[in-house]
Amino acid sequence: QAYGEHLIHFFYMRVGREIARVEIPRWVAEDRAQVDLVHALVYDQCLKGQGYPVALARAHEQAIVRAADRRAFLGIVEGSLLRAELPASDSRKRESKERQAL
Repeated sequence: QAYGEHLIHFFYMRVGREIARVEIPRWVAEDRAQVDLVHALVYDQCLKGQGYPVALARAHEQAIVRAADRRAFLGIVEGSLLRAELPASDSRKRESKERQAL
């Protein structure tokens, strides 16, 4: 198996009316104390976040990619593709979305 000790295991847990799937690497899944710790931490975060983990909510707030950053990133990717002599054209879907945004 290519993932070795990082092979993903998971468990489900009920948090209020929601059911969450929590994914953990094999090396955590094989240690009951660590699984219990992950369970307790996720549950605590969900309680504090009124059903949604506070840490995930904060990460989502910080993960906003601004248009200028997106263009810079795409420029880097396109440059890499061109240097590797691979096609670097936009998808029709993305071109359409960008035209609609203007």
